[in-house]
Amino acid sequence: MGLLDFIWGSRGKDGKPPPHTAVSAAANLHEQGFVHLPGVLTAQECDRICEAFNDYVDQHREEADRFVMQTGRHSRLTNMHLVSEEAQLAISKPLVMDTLDVFFSDRAFVATSLFFEQSSEQAIHRDTPFFHTRPNNMFAGIWFALEDVHADAGPLQYFPGGHKIEIEPIQAAGTAPSELGDAFNRYIGRVAEEVNRRGIPPHIALIKKGDCFIWHPELPHGGTPIRSPGMTRKSMVFHCAPEQETMYGIEEYFGAVPFAPKEIRKVPMMAGRSMLQLERPMFAPNN
Repeated sequence: MGLLDFIWGSRGKDGKPPPHTAVSAAANLHEQGFVHLPGVLTAQECDRICEAFNDYVDQHREEADRFVMQTGRHSRLTNMHLVSEEAQLAISKPLVMDTLDVFFSDRAFVATSLFFEQSSEQAIHRDTPFFHTRPNNMFAGIWFALEDVHADAGPLQYFPGGHKIEIEPIQAAGTAPSELGDAFNRYIGRVAEEVNRRGIPPHIALIKKGDCFIWHPELPHGGTPIRSPGMTRKSMVFHCAPEQETMYGIEEYFGAVPFAPKEIRKVPMMAGRSMLQLERPMFAPNN
């Protein structure tokens, strides 16, 4: 039985998966490109994060109203953790941070976050172009399910082992958003082609409220379509990297601008951790 089978297939007398250690979780990140950590948050902790989002909406109603979608839900809120103690407590959970420390072989810090009311329905992609490090792949995405994920609510799909697919570098024609967008679309098109060519089947993350799902930066993943309009898939996603690394974005990744030293300012967070110094939370489209 492989490590992936053990984590997903083994059950105790209570029907729950066996407990993880940071070492086994980090090993699964390396080997399969993801790890599922059940029950990291309590139901009450999940509810408090959702309440923090609702409070933010109430306090910033004019801005929030500009980002209401046809479903009546808001599109994603970036970096709510800057103003939410509840969000900071979630990402500071010892098992999560210990797993990242082992995976990075360095102390992890929080770069950015996203709060979702519903599925992004985003096409298959990788996070690497937006969160790039040198050396490569010193980054992870951390997703907390704030309610049980329903199959009709546009659950996350991912392709185990797809993080090992190497894609030849793509050069952007320039720094204009349209040129960078074209490079990104060509890149994720190649990722999808390789996933299909190798016959890697998609897995669907029907995880429970309070579960945590961590993925490798090269893991192909996306949000499936919402089959029942109006269904929510409340979640909070964090992006973390080693404290000692510099993170680069899409312009450097696609060669539009050269890699160069940059100052990364960090400020203290919960549990002795640090987070990237950013101005404030902001709403953004769900794509």
